[in-house]
Amino acid sequence: MKELQQKQKLKRKLYSTPALIALLVITIFAIRGAYGVVVKDRESQRYVDNLKAKITLLSARESELKVQIARLGTDEGIDTLIKEKFSVSKEGEKVAVILDRDDKSTSTSQVELNWLQKLWRGFLDLW
Repeated sequence: MKELQQKQKLKRKLYSTPALIALLVITIFAIRGAYGVVVKDRESQRYVDNLKAKITLLSARESELKVQIARLGTDEGIDTLIKEKFSVSKEGEKVAVILDRDDKSTSTSQVELNWLQKLWRGFLDLW
């Protein structure tokens, strides 16, 4: 009988209001901690995705630079680079400059306006 009474006392203590409030507080802290872990996991996954994209871009840039370095290893590549950078030519070479033709006609004379158009422009110039 004493055993039964002790169990009932234990149940009363476990189901009492202060015990339930303490359990609720502990549960809230556990949920908050789990939520923080989930948020950090998502942030780190985004960070990893960004790093993978950067790796892809940098590897493409590396291969491009390797091609340029290989090209600069030849005399022809060096000559081409110097010509592009400094707009120079070797002795005996000739340079042809090609210009686009501009067929746009520009008129310096002003168009004569009739009295109605002048009146309308004057009215619009007030604002």
